[in-house]
Amino acid sequence: MSKAILFDLDDTLLDREGSIEPIASHQYQQYGLQHIPFEAYLARFRELDEHGYAERHQLFRTLVAEFDISADSEEMLWDYRRQTWQVAQLFDDALPVLEAFRQRGYQLGIITNGSTAMQTGKLEATGLLKLVDVALISEQVGLHKPDPLIFQQAAEKLAISPEQCIFVGDHPVRDVMGAHRVGMTAIWRVAHLAWPDDLAIKPHHTIHQLSDLLRLPL
Repeated sequence: MSKAILFDLDDTLLDREGSIEPIASHQYQQYGLQHIPFEAYLARFRELDEHGYAERHQLFRTLVAEFDISADSEEMLWDYRRQTWQVAQLFDDALPVLEAFRQRGYQLGIITNGSTAMQTGKLEATGLLKLVDVALISEQVGLHKPDPLIFQQAAEKLAISPEQCIFVGDHPVRDVMGAHRVGMTAIWRVAHLAWPDDLAIKPHHTIHQLSDLLRLPL
């Protein structure tokens, strides 16, 4: 019987893709980029971002070089990080779903890859840090999804076995494969990533929005 449900953060609970345009718009004004058509800047930003998996330093170095931006790329990166916390927004059904599972007696958790400062800022800004029983950030614990050990550590902190955990995430390898391999019920939250043809492991369930979880036989 499942006793806990754990989630990835970006593009699972948090609408990360939705934050790109307001951040790009802020920087467009902040750094006087009016010599660039905003639509072109935003499109290139999205392309370089690679759904959040691009290396941040290189992303801003490329933007500065390609668009002849006078601002320093490192300054733009730090501004981006500050803005990320400020515009962080949960999907509309995230809190209702978390509350519903809490009422069902589940423990709640988050496992996210990323820097401690960045991910903690998002968790605090959205109020998630106060809502969950465990939150593991890859940099903080020295482990990264899909390493089974980070999933194992989350289960240990909840004092249950991995087999008693459900994990929900949008990344086929980092989330679904990682959770599957440690024995968790792995649920793929379809967002912006396609399922790789060569990935043999399949999710136990597939959802398109978080509220779909409430209708699954978990």
